[in-house]
Amino acid sequence: TVVEGTAGNTGIGLAHLCNARGYRCVIVIPETQSAEKIELLRSLGAEVRTVPAVPYRDPNNYVKLSGRIAEEIPGAVWANQFDNRANRQAHADTTGPEIWQQCEGRLDGWVAATGTGGTYAGVALYLKQQSDAVRCVLANPHGSALYSWASTGELASEGSSVTDGIGNSRITANLEGAPVDEAIRIDDQTAIDVLYDLLWHEGLFLGGSVGINVAAAVELARRLGPGHRIVTVLCDGGDRYRSRIWNKEWLQSRGLRQPAIANYRFDLASQTLYDFVWNEFCDWYLELSKPVLWEESTAQPEQLAARKTLIEVLEEALRMLHPFMPFLTEEIWQTVSPLVGQHQQSIMLAPWPDRQPDRVDLEAEGEIEWLKQIIVAIRTIRA
Repeated sequence: TVVEGTAGNTGIGLAHLCNARGYRCVIVIPETQSAEKIELLRSLGAEVRTVPAVPYRDPNNYVKLSGRIAEEIPGAVWANQFDNRANRQAHADTTGPEIWQQCEGRLDGWVAATGTGGTYAGVALYLKQQSDAVRCVLANPHGSALYSWASTGELASEGSSVTDGIGNSRITANLEGAPVDEAIRIDDQTAIDVLYDLLWHEGLFLGGSVGINVAAAVELARRLGPGHRIVTVLCDGGDRYRSRIWNKEWLQSRGLRQPAIANYRFDLASQTLYDFVWNEFCDWYLELSKPVLWEESTAQPEQLAARKTLIEVLEEALRMLHPFMPFLTEEIWQTVSPLVGQHQQSIMLAPWPDRQPDRVDLEAEGEIEWLKQIIVAIRTIRA
C-alpha cells in the first residue's frame, strides 16, 4: 500500500504507478481541490479520502493525516513528497541536466513556483553547480509565506490565491538549503491572463501554477533585459481545472475576470494586417506601382512575381480577418465593412500585365489608399 497526502497531481502519478505494480493506493486530498482531479484519482482506482483544508500547523492537515494513516496500515509506505528528499534528488539527477543540455550551457535564469519544493530545489541545486551566474528565482502566488521568507528571511503570508498545489507556509525538507536569489510574486488575475494568452497564442491548455510560473519568468525577463535565456516549467494541464479557472462563472465568484476572446481575436487580426501588410509590403507596393508597361514582353519577371505575391498576401490577410468578424461589434463592422468591399473590388481590378498602362496608376493609388484607410480604422478601433 502506498499512502500520500496530495493536492492532486503527485497522487495521480502515484495512482498510475500503483496500478502498474499492483499496489493499493490511498490518497488524502483537501476537499477544496478541483472536482476533476478528485474524480480522476477515483477513476484510476485510488482510494480517495477528502478532508477539510486546514493549515499545516493543524494536526488534521492532509499531509499529517496521511502520515498517520500510513502508520495504521500494516506494511504501508508513506510517500511524504514534501519532506522526502528523493523528490528533489530526482530533479537534480534528471530535470536539471535535461535543461542544461538542451540550453547548451547558455542559461541566465531558472524560475518556478513551489509546492513540495522538489522541482525548484533539485533543478536549482544542479544549475548552480554548473554556473553560479544562473539566477534561481522562486515564483509565488499571493498567500504563500515563501515570498516574504525569500525577501526578508521571515515566513509571513499575505492575501490568498485560487491556484492549486503551490505556495507554502513552511520550509519543506526539499526546499531547505536550496539556492534562492530572489522571489517574484504574481497576482491571480495576471496568472489567469497569462494562461488564456498561452491557450490562444500557443495552443497550450494549462493549469493555474503554470500561469504563475510563466508570468514570473516574463517578469524576470523584464528585470534582466534583452538577450537573456530563462527557463520555467509547464507543470500542470488545464483539463483538471475546467470547472474552475477555465469557467467564467467560477472566476467571477472569486472576483476575477475571464479574458475576452473577442478582444484577443480582433487584436490578432488587426495586428496581422498591420505587421504583414503594411510594414512588410507597403513600401514595396509603392515601388512596384510606379508607371510601367505591364506587358509580359517588357515587364521584369521580378516585378511580375512580386506583384502577384503582394496580391496573394492581401487576399490572405482578408481571409485571416474573416473568421473573427462574428466577434466584432456592429460599430466596428460598420467601420470596416465598406473598406473590405473596396479592397475586394480593388483586387478584381488589380493592374495585371494584360491591363492598359494608363489605368495602372489610378488602380494602384486606389489600392494603396485602401491599405491606408483600413489600417487607420483598425488602429483607431484598437485605441
